[in-house]
Amino acid sequence: MVEVRTADQLKDLKKLLKSGGDVSIAVAYVTRSGLQQIRKALDHAIDSGRSVRLVIDLHTGITEPETLKELMDLSQKADNSIEFRSFFGANPKFHSKLYISDSGETVMFIVGSANLTEKALTENLEYGVKVKCSHDEDIAKCTLAKFREFWCSSGARVPTEDDLNRYERSYSKGLASLSDPEEWAEARQELQGGY
Repeated sequence: MVEVRTADQLKDLKKLLKSGGDVSIAVAYVTRSGLQQIRKALDHAIDSGRSVRLVIDLHTGITEPETLKELMDLSQKADNSIEFRSFFGANPKFHSKLYISDSGETVMFIVGSANLTEKALTENLEYGVKVKCSHDEDIAKCTLAKFREFWCSSGARVPTEDDLNRYERSYSKGLASLSDPEEWAEARQELQGGY
């Protein structure tokens, strides 16, 4: 039986992370404040030894370099079960918002408009649906296959220190190219709010 409900983005995402299944997240971008909103629940999933896979795109310049570094550090700890990949200049642009928990018997996923940002999870007028179904339902198979397609894409790869350094320079260059740095901050905030 497939159960579909409107998602309460933050509440349902935390519940998904604590649900006991392996976690797969595909979002266009992540902000540090967004990551902090789910960090305890994410740590719970990691500490429980569950597989956690996260794939994001870096073409928009919204993910802060510090957040990228935090995700890289988290995935490189020997005892962590988290894996992390990024799209660099994906074409077409990667803009998914998909959060999955797969227990092997039950699949729960949230799909909608919310990236992993504080505003998307707490303030914006976002919309998403939460689906809960058995692992052998067609909708579960299709959703898991879509994530695998993202994860295994030739454009998605494990970021390196060189990638981080290039991204930091690119991010800083975008800031420096404006005559008014506050204009950049406002533009980024507006873009984050828009998504």
